[in-house]
Amino acid sequence: MKKIKALILAVCLIVGVCFSNVVAADDEASISVSDVTGKEGESISVIVSLENMHDIAAAQFKVEYDRDKLQLESVTYTGFMSPNYSTDNMELYPYILSWGDGLNPCHAGESGEAAVLNFKIKEGSEAGDSKIIVSLDEAYDMDLNFVSFTTGEGVVSVEETVHEHVYGEWKIVKEPTCEEAGQEKRVCKECGNEEYNTIPATGHSLGEWEIIKEATCTEAGERIQKCTVCQEVINTEVIQATGHSVGEWETIKEATCTETGEQEQKCTVCGTVIVKQEIPKLEHSY
Repeated sequence: MKKIKALILAVCLIVGVCFSNVVAADDEASISVSDVTGKEGESISVIVSLENMHDIAAAQFKVEYDRDKLQLESVTYTGFMSPNYSTDNMELYPYILSWGDGLNPCHAGESGEAAVLNFKIKEGSEAGDSKIIVSLDEAYDMDLNFVSFTTGEGVVSVEETVHEHVYGEWKIVKEPTCEEAGQEKRVCKECGNEEYNTIPATGHSLGEWEIIKEATCTEAGERIQKCTVCQEVINTEVIQATGHSVGEWETIKEATCTETGEQEQKCTVCGTVIVKQEIPKLEHSY
């Protein structure tokens, strides 16, 4: 890229004049650079403005920035400065903003937005502030005097990135039982972070009553309820003894005229003799 001074010297030869003076305007021309905030991976736009311009014929500025954090992707020109001789090579460092042919004023007013620097904040950039400095390389007015500009500094504040997990489906790593909780987990597809969740115990599922000891006339029995899943005995219950069921009188010895007889009542279930009774002697029959 041709330097502005070479262009101005060519103009000097044509018009037959020389220059060596430096203009000291009451209000010194200045550069301002906007502050922006962004996160790693995001694109940001930084505005470069020029102020207190006084018949500038040609101007060239250097753009410096932290190349570890920022990547210059493109430059948008607003039309405030023209003609534009800036390079399209975004890899050039420092990048050069260049306007004017040395023959006519190259700005549309005393102050305005001259360009927009479009950066991308590089992946992995640490949170914090990063400066963008735009400084004068060289500038001349219509009388071919060198014009000074105050340097402009802007700040790109890189915010800390809060990672938002993108989880897959829940997968069971421990099955719940009737009494113990289980566990499931899911994994972030991007960073591998694992998240766990407790699966409540299922609780017992009661089956039907099962008699394990039948009740008798004199002894209690027992019945139980088991869980249909784990077979654990959950409930135990006593079955009350049934008691004897007394049957009819049964003669076991007939009475005679000289001897008494005997009769008894047995339990109809177990056959146990419950009651014995004497049968009186019979009367003599003459």
